[in-house]
Amino acid sequence: KAVEGAGGRDGLLRRYVGRRVTYLMGTHDTKNSRLQPERGKDEQLDKRAPAMMQGPWRLARARVFLAHLKEEAAAAGLDASRHQMRYVDAVGHKFNGMFTSHVGVATLFEFGDEEE
Repeated sequence: KAVEGAGGRDGLLRRYVGRRVTYLMGTHDTKNSRLQPERGKDEQLDKRAPAMMQGPWRLARARVFLAHLKEEAAAAGLDASRHQMRYVDAVGHKFNGMFTSHVGVATLFEFGDEEE
């Protein structure tokens, strides 16, 4: 019911791509203990078949998601350029590394476009 109340799939897509969204990803968020047991465990990463079809780790999955979003938006005649991915160099799946990095702080507090 919520989807219909928001204008259906097309309405949700239009609302979502119209918002400014930044996906903050660590360049080292590339760990999957099933594929790379020597790198240690990552209990939180979904390793079931449907998730693995999206990519072997979070960084790959985020890239697939954003590419798919932009394809869907373009097919609907929408502009998804307000959605961007920014990268935090040498950080994995660690919130403190993401949010205390220069890129993280700049993204959260909207100053400058400098990269680390």
